[in-house]
Amino acid sequence: MAIKTFSDLIKKVGSTTKLAAALDRTQYAVDRWRSQGIPPEHWAAIMDIYGVSLQELHDISEICRKDYKSGKISYHGTKK
Repeated sequence: MAIKTFSDLIKKVGSTTKLAAALDRTQYAVDRWRSQGIPPEHWAAIMDIYGVSLQELHDISEICRKDYKSGKISYHGTKK
């Protein structure tokens, strides 16, 4: 399964709660990544744990930031 969006990543992981637990972050912090992109300091762990590529993480983060800037999603990652 190609991981193209933050939603695809969460489907692969199972939930934002599971991703947050694996990275020792809060669910709230992970939910904000929908609008801010995934912080690069977490990319290595996500690649190791879930087998997501560096390019996929970069692309997901760019899409998240672009959607936020265009007004498609709110700061908290919910669709407008």
